Amino acid sequence: HYDDPNRQATLQNQRLGLVALGLLTEVKPGDGGTHLATDSIGPTARLLQKRPGGLNLDDPFVRRKLKRKSKRVVEVTGQVGDVTLVHPFVLHARAEAAQPTMRILANPNIFFNQPMRLESSQSEGDSLVEEAIIRALQ
Repeated sequence: HYDDPNRQATLQNQRLGLVALGLLTEVKPGDGGTHLATDSIGPTARLLQKRPGGLNLDDPFVRRKLKRKSKRVVEVTGQVGDVTLVHPFVLHARAEAAQPTMRILANPNIFFNQPMRLESSQSEGDSLVEEAIIRALQ
């Protein structure tokens, strides 16, 4: 899924800057840490570029289409207090735990103060989130 507060996501109305995954319990490999499709930024950005009127990223058909394009999936693991900052176009999902160990994480979203600038010419002050989208669209 995507943590997008907009029902119809577009490149122009993207307000979410980062997804934070803060571990409140230890998560070892195989414990069911969140799975991140680390190569989904490009396919997501290109799909949104093709649909300027917007797209519901929660639509199961859309998610399946993007999931099929993702080849690199990693599991979030770590110690209590570790925080993983995730690009908002990274498809992610909960995972089944191999062990009956409880895992707890905080998932606050970090929003931009102003609209993203996605012009292809790099301008000083672009965030890393904007730069990743610009590179994916070139």
